[in-house]
Amino acid sequence: MGKLMKISVAVLFFIFLGAALLHYHTEQLYNTNLKSIYEYDINLEADSELENVTFYLPLPVYENESASGNELVNRYLQEENEWNLSLVDTENGKMLALRADRFVPKMRFPPVAISDTSEEITGVDSVESSQQGDEILGEELPETGSQVNSSENMHFAMPSEFRGELASDSEINTKFPLGNEPVLNPEYNLNLSTYDLPYSENKEPPTVYNYDSLIYADYETSPDAHVSLTVHFSGRNEWWIYGWNWNQYYEYIYADFSGPQQGWVPVKGKITMGDGNYR
Repeated sequence: MGKLMKISVAVLFFIFLGAALLHYHTEQLYNTNLKSIYEYDINLEADSELENVTFYLPLPVYENESASGNELVNRYLQEENEWNLSLVDTENGKMLALRADRFVPKMRFPPVAISDTSEEITGVDSVESSQQGDEILGEELPETGSQVNSSENMHFAMPSEFRGELASDSEINTKFPLGNEPVLNPEYNLNLSTYDLPYSENKEPPTVYNYDSLIYADYETSPDAHVSLTVHFSGRNEWWIYGWNWNQYYEYIYADFSGPQQGWVPVKGKITMGDGNYR
């Protein structure tokens, strides 16, 4: 009986030792591979030219400072850009200012469909036949790019994107960011909402709040011009322990404008917290 007891104790000792070594190893992997990143992105779309443009946009702020905002501003100061970016104190708190004397949206066109009809054209006779066909029609055939303004070749405005990324020197509190991490300012009237996307039944769903915010827009344009703005901010942790894992919090604010603007515009936002895997 004493011998059996010794064997049992030895087995338990090695089990606990193995578990401790595995825990130590996974902790080492976690601390070595952990990356914590903030991302602050703005997307601007317009289908018409804008003049004398000023936007004040929600800014990620923590304790009245915005490291992500400063990073974005400094990045664009080093580039040739039609936009002037800066951080400003407004009556609604610290915000990101986007200014431009003139903004002309870049246009893109859908690819031209290639005809399914294939003809084998060889020799001078075929070329002459093609030329004769053009003469019968009484006009020259247009070049490929000559119909870009036709209804068959509608054009679309390319969005202007402002993207910033900032590494954090410590793990981001993605589960409880309110009061602990930067969030978009201003945020008013937070209301608990529901997480609409699928998630694992053995995990707690992310927490979602809807809220009110503000954007200042001032520009001249045609009465039928359409402008849309999307502001996105997120904090994310990524690490590798025999496979990649992550967790994050993120928020979006979307605004839609028609015609010229001058003043503060109420907009809606949403913040999602505790999305991903937690150890």
